[in-house]
Amino acid sequence: MVDLRKDYEEITEKWRSSDEPHVPLPLAAALTLHEVQDDKELLVPQPEYEGALNLVAAALSRFLPIYVIDGRAKDPVPVQLSLAAGRFRDGATRYERNGGQALRSLVVSREDVPAAMEAVKAAHILIDFCDVTRP
Repeated sequence: MVDLRKDYEEITEKWRSSDEPHVPLPLAAALTLHEVQDDKELLVPQPEYEGALNLVAAALSRFLPIYVIDGRAKDPVPVQLSLAAGRFRDGATRYERNGGQALRSLVVSREDVPAAMEAVKAAHILIDFCDVTRP
């Protein structure tokens, strides 16, 4: 189970403790999830939480560029992702094309996240966790 209050605190600390120009997509997705999720007093099963991160990553991908870390140069390289041609998986840690090719090491520009987060909030994308409990 994922305790949303504890997770929010950990995600916020990770965001604040780094000043890297690019951040992992799962971190940006989790931060955005907590911004759009009103009720932070929930315990959510891990699969539900990961599914929510996948959904939020898909929403973010409409508002900001996503990059993949080039294995040799270690530099972020922009990648074109189509929601019609693939989907985010495993809590936004990878994007899997319909043909089976998976992209990992997905990152976004830190400076793009606040505006994208606001766009997702303005779109009123609601996360309705189906199987939750309260602590």
